[in-house]
Amino acid sequence: MSQSGLTHKQKKMRRDAIAAAAIAQLYLDEPDASVIDTIEPIEHK
Repeated sequence: MSQSGLTHKQKKMRRDAIAAAAIAQLYLDEPDASVIDTIEPIEHK
């Protein structure tokens, strides 16, 4: 995303939206599973 033409804030909003969509999809796939307890944080370099 470094050359996407987006501002820092726009990039952050896009990353947050992607993460939220991934969490929502996990819940929709397995509504009885505890999604929050199984997600590992991503380390930033």
